[in-house]
Amino acid sequence: MKKSLLCAARPLVAGLALALLLAGGVGSVYGGGKSQAGGTPRADNTLRVSLNRSVKTLDPLYLDSTAADNVIGQLGDTLVRNNKGRSDFFPDLATDWTISEDGKTYVFNLRKGVLYHPGKFQNGRELAPADVVYCLNRAKGYFSNYLYMLGEVEVTGPYQVTCHLNVPDANFLYNLTSTTNTIFPPEEQEGWGQDFATHFIGTGPYILESHIPDQKSTMVRNEKYWGTKANIERVEYYIISDTAQRVNALRTGEIDVDLNVVGETIQTVKDNSSLTLYQNPAFRVNLIGFNTRAKGPLSDPRVRKALIQATDYDTLAKGVFRYNEGTVQKLPLPNNSWGYDKALEALVPAYNPTAAKALLAEAGYPNGFKVTINYVGTGNAERAVTILQALWKDALNVELVPVTTEQAVYMEILQTGSFELQAGSQGCTSDPATSLGYFFSTDKIGGNYNPWGYSNPAIDAKIALAVAIPDRTKRIQLYHEILEQVVPENVGIFYANEKLTWGVTNRVKNVEQWAAILDVTKGIQGEPGYINLSIAN
Repeated sequence: MKKSLLCAARPLVAGLALALLLAGGVGSVYGGGKSQAGGTPRADNTLRVSLNRSVKTLDPLYLDSTAADNVIGQLGDTLVRNNKGRSDFFPDLATDWTISEDGKTYVFNLRKGVLYHPGKFQNGRELAPADVVYCLNRAKGYFSNYLYMLGEVEVTGPYQVTCHLNVPDANFLYNLTSTTNTIFPPEEQEGWGQDFATHFIGTGPYILESHIPDQKSTMVRNEKYWGTKANIERVEYYIISDTAQRVNALRTGEIDVDLNVVGETIQTVKDNSSLTLYQNPAFRVNLIGFNTRAKGPLSDPRVRKALIQATDYDTLAKGVFRYNEGTVQKLPLPNNSWGYDKALEALVPAYNPTAAKALLAEAGYPNGFKVTINYVGTGNAERAVTILQALWKDALNVELVPVTTEQAVYMEILQTGSFELQAGSQGCTSDPATSLGYFFSTDKIGGNYNPWGYSNPAIDAKIALAVAIPDRTKRIQLYHEILEQVVPENVGIFYANEKLTWGVTNRVKNVEQWAAILDVTKGIQGEPGYINLSIAN
C-alpha cells in the first residue's frame, strides 16, 4: 500500500489524522481520491499548502517567520494592505484615512459591520475602535518594533481611530500592514493567555479550526466575512521542511502549493505540465551578518573587511541560487529598491584573497582562526555556509563552524546577540527606510533587523530625517550619504536579492504573487486589491 508523502516528511499531523494517513495513504485523508501519481487528481474544494518552517504561534505579537505570516494572513486583517510593489496601500479594516500636513496624525475610518469569528470569550461581536487601540498599543516596542514611531492611539468616533506619531515617518502605513498588527478581540487574548497562540480569533476570510504547532493548521471558510466570500471552503497548511519531499507532494497532488521551491526542484516544477512555476523579484536581502559586539576576531573591523575581501559575491550568490531564484547584489538593501545605486557597490571591499590574507595577518591572525555561524537549516543558508567554508578556508585558513537551530531559537540568538556570525535573509520593501534604515538604526538593536549591533547617533539622525521627508529625490540623496558612511563599517555580506518562487498545481486558479504571503481571499470584488483563489477539479 502506498504511503503518503505528507507522512514521509517530518511529523506533520497528529492523532486521528496521522493514523488515517498511515492506515490508508492519501485517499483515507483526502476523501477517497487518488494522488496524481496514481492518475486521478483529487476532487475537492480544499487548498493544501506546504510551509518549510514550523509555525510555533499564531499570536501576532510573536510571529517569527513568513510561514507564520501565511497562516495568520488568512485568519485576520490589518488596518491597511499594500500593493504588489509595496509602494501604495489599499483599504482593509480601515475604509479610508487622512494624514495631517505635518505627517504626524493619521485618522482611520473603520468598516462598519465587521464581525469577529466566534470564540470562547465573545460570540462573533462587531469590531470596535477600542480593539484597534488595544492591539496597536500591545504591538508597540515589541520584537521588530515596527511601531517605533507611534505615540498615542485614541478612539475619536464610533468607527474612527486616530494615531499620533512621535515623529513624521513614511514607514508608518507600510508597517501597519505587518501581520504583527493584525486586529483581534482583546477579551480572547486576555482570556486564553498563552493559549491564545493556538486559538487565534480574527476577522479574516477563514476561521481557525485547529492549530498543531510544528505540524498542521486547518481553517474553514468564514461565511460572515466582511469582504467577498471565499471560493475555497477549506485551507490546510502542512510543515514539510525537506525540499525534495515538498516538491514530491506537489507533483503527486497531495499538496496544491509549495511556497518555497528552491534549487533543482525549480526545474522539476518547470518540467511538469500539471504544475505552474510562479516567480517574481522579492524585496528580500540574503546576508551573512557579523556580530560587531562579540568578543574575539569579529570585533576588529580589519577582520570583518578581510572576510569580505575573501568572499566572491558572484560565486556566493550563484552558488546559493543555482536556478536563477536570486540575483547578486552588494549593498544592504534589495537591488530592486528605488534607492539602490550600482555605482555605490564600489564602497564594498573588492574580492582580493591576497589582500585579505595580508590584512588578517595585520590584525593578528596570520594563521586564521575558528568562528561559528548560526542559521536555520534551510537549503539557501546551508549552501551559503558551505561556499563560505571553502572560500575562507582556502584564502585565510578560517574555519567556519556551522550551528543550525530551529527558527524560534535562531530569533532568540539574534535578539540577545549571542552569536558570532549568522546566515539568513531579511524581508523589506522598495523603500530604503525598511532595509537600510532598519539595518543601521540603534532602535532596531535587539531585533532581527540589526543583529550586528550597529549604533551611530549621526546615522540615526540621518535615518530619521530621510524617512520624514516626502520628496523622494532628497530622500535618495540622504540614503546614498548613509551608504557612504555605513558600508565601510563592514557589518555584513549582503550578497543577493531573493525571488518569490512558488510551485502551484494547475487546479488552483487566480493566483496572485504579490508578496511572500499567498492570499487565498482578500477584499471586495470590484475594488482594488481584490484576490480570490478558486479550485477547478
